[in-house]
Amino acid sequence: MNARDRLIVALQNDGEPDRVPSFVEGMMGDFKKNTLEKYEDDIDDDDVVLVNGSDFTLYKFYKFDAVWLHSTPVSWGTLRGLDPNAISIDDGGKVNRFGHVHRLSSANSWKYQTGYLNTEALWEEWIAAGYFDVRFNEDWVAGWQKGYRELVDVHDVVPVPVTTCFEPIREAFDFGMFSHFYRKKPAFLKKLASLVAKPLLEVAKGWCDAGFEVVTWADDCAYKGRVMFPPSVFEDIVAPVYKALNDYCHKRGVLTFFHSDGFTEPFFPGLIGSGFDGIQSLEPAAGMDLKHLKEAWGDKVCLIGNMDCSDLLPFGTADQVKTATRKCIDDAKAGGGYVFGPTTDITDSCRPENVKTMMEDFLKHAWYK
Repeated sequence: MNARDRLIVALQNDGEPDRVPSFVEGMMGDFKKNTLEKYEDDIDDDDVVLVNGSDFTLYKFYKFDAVWLHSTPVSWGTLRGLDPNAISIDDGGKVNRFGHVHRLSSANSWKYQTGYLNTEALWEEWIAAGYFDVRFNEDWVAGWQKGYRELVDVHDVVPVPVTTCFEPIREAFDFGMFSHFYRKKPAFLKKLASLVAKPLLEVAKGWCDAGFEVVTWADDCAYKGRVMFPPSVFEDIVAPVYKALNDYCHKRGVLTFFHSDGFTEPFFPGLIGSGFDGIQSLEPAAGMDLKHLKEAWGDKVCLIGNMDCSDLLPFGTADQVKTATRKCIDDAKAGGGYVFGPTTDITDSCRPENVKTMMEDFLKHAWYK
């Protein structure tokens, strides 16, 4: 099997591919730099993969089957008659086009802090200004019709496009006000969810038209050990958006998986009910035990991830990395329906030798036959 075939079989969760496929969200800049410093002489010409302005070389070098593509065929329009930059925020905060407040951190970079759109009146003003308006890019679709086939057929790397859905709306609220709205004004949150579904369906259409066969809908919705809001709220307000998107993708023959960091198991019934074929990232540091998840949910959904990026890959020994790699395989390999991989981007603190050890050991033990 090639990378595409084994990923499809795993996500369909109906039997075993030739081996467990692998997936990685991405790699941070300093990690890439550190990899080149350590392994540049080991990177063959065949590993160099440049497609549509994106560099997939290190994913090919480390032998990942699939990787996120942070790109969509839509761009969000400029707000009409409303300039977020003109809004005055205490402590020098800035408001962006989505109503998110950013402040300058101690590291001299702008970081999301809270939301600005905390009343229905503000929301209505921003909606009227074109908050949910997007422009569709047919050239993007044409470019990736060719680029997807090149990556899959020539380089044996599967690009998986990803975008967020409800998370930008949630982050447009102060979190206390978001809680107030889902307790006191759920109908208004449902309205916002229905409004964001339309541009997201445009995204789904473009992805499907471009020929992608697996896509990701992503919304961080959990912390370590707990969820950000009640599963009942998730199922009532957010899951219907996912169901509409998943239904469309499935009608077009495209598989989908969900991403969130944190302890997401309480959301599994709603995620499975909304039609996701897989759930990622299964963060062990957040309390996501892969063996339990396989036993409880493995017959209902493909499980993706579970290799720790917060401590193991940055600070673990080679033996610890091998032990964790084999534990993931032992916990979830049987019967198919598992995709191996780190739980987040491979961060700047991760050691290249640990990632190389992880993938080399994975490829020794991930085969079914």
